[in-house]
Amino acid sequence: PKTALSVPDVGSPAEAEFIYAVVALQPDLVVAGDDISADQVASLQAQGLVVYTINYPKDFEELYKTINDLGSLTGHDSEAQSLVESLAARVIAIQSEVKKITSRPMVFFELSAADPNNPVTSGRGSMIDLMITTAGGKNTGTSLKGNQAQISLKELAKQNPDIILLADSADIDLSQVKARTGWSSINAVAKNQIFSVNSELFNTSGPRLVDGLELLLRLLHPEIFRAISN
Repeated sequence: PKTALSVPDVGSPAEAEFIYAVVALQPDLVVAGDDISADQVASLQAQGLVVYTINYPKDFEELYKTINDLGSLTGHDSEAQSLVESLAARVIAIQSEVKKITSRPMVFFELSAADPNNPVTSGRGSMIDLMITTAGGKNTGTSLKGNQAQISLKELAKQNPDIILLADSADIDLSQVKARTGWSSINAVAKNQIFSVNSELFNTSGPRLVDGLELLLRLLHPEIFRAISN
């Protein structure tokens, strides 16, 4: 979001200077996500900082709880509750309409193609898996486990996705994706149903997850998305 551009950037938790950068800001509250280790949390607390840890949600109820918790911690209970109610209404509207569908396209959601023969996707029980299902699709990674899991080219070809979503690069060359070994026989490739999506709508634990859900609906079932939007 544009409002985030003016906020100091403390870098990645993987960087050596990360702890020093956070401490230098002397924050009243540190919100630590999944990518911050227990040792780093302890280091921040040792500096006298208050740390609240959150886990990446596995469903929308966990997302709502995180928002309400942050609202309570920052003295914005009513604003947080209003936001949760607004988000929940959007999710419920999608769930109600998706119940009526008779067919669900198979979706491959690519998180990384560092190894094109074994790309990374999200397995069953993950938030992305739930988002795909909620939006009226079937996840090719449902036989896998975890938020990030490698899927073999053989398994991907077997699942034969109808839609491929690429979240690993906004500037990805689709022609190179189509040219990957073994991909020419996949339905989504043959029918040109390959789309680049903003990873922040799926990988950030916040309100934009619902934006990501609506994007999925628009790509999987545009007729339902139009009906809800109107």
